Amino acid sequence: MFLGSLLAVLIGYFEYYFLDWWQARKLGIERRDEYHGQWDRYLDSLEKAHNSYVTKQVTSFLFQARSALALLILSLCILWSYPRSAIVLLALAAFPFKAAVDDHRMLAEFRKRRFGVKPDAFARPEEIVRALVDLWCKRSQVTPLHLVLPALTADGKEIPDAAKARDVLRRAADLPDTEVSPSEKCMLLLAIATLSERAR
Repeated sequence: MFLGSLLAVLIGYFEYYFLDWWQARKLGIERRDEYHGQWDRYLDSLEKAHNSYVTKQVTSFLFQARSALALLILSLCILWSYPRSAIVLLALAAFPFKAAVDDHRMLAEFRKRRFGVKPDAFARPEEIVRALVDLWCKRSQVTPLHLVLPALTADGKEIPDAAKARDVLRRAADLPDTEVSPSEKCMLLLAIATLSERAR
C-alpha cells in the first residue's frame, strides 16, 4: 500500500512538472495556465457528460507510468548485484514508459481539440463563431456546423442577419454536450447576448 502510494505521488509530480510542460510545448500552448485551463474545463464538463473511453485511457496511463517507474526502481536496486537482470528490467520499463507518454500525448491533444478555445467576454460574435466552427470542423461535428454555417457570409467573416444568427446559435446551444461542450455553450451564450443587442 505504501509503495503504491509512493509510486502514485512520484508519477504525479513527474506528469505535472515534465510531461505537462513537454506536451504543452509540442501542442504549441505557450502558457502553462492555458494548458491546465483546458484540463479544468474538461473536468467541469464531466458534470454533465462522461466519456468512458477517456476514463479508460487515463487509467491506462497511470498504470503504465507506475509500472515503468516500479521496474526502473527495481532495476536500480539490483544493478550492482545482478547487472544483466537490471538491464533486462530497464528494457522492459521502456515499453510501459513509451506507452504512458503516448497516452499522455493523446489525452493532451483531446483536451486541446475539445477545450482549446476559452470564452472571451470581449470577443465579437463573428470571432466566437469562427473559433467554434474551426473546432467543430476538427472534430467533424456535423450537426452544429449544419446549424451555424448558414448564418455566416460565404467567406465566414460576417453575420448579416443578427436575429437569424441569434436563433441559430440558441439551437446549437441546446445540442447535447457530446456535440457541443459546456465551454463551447458558454461561448455561444456570449455571442447570443451580443446578437440580441444588435437585433433590437
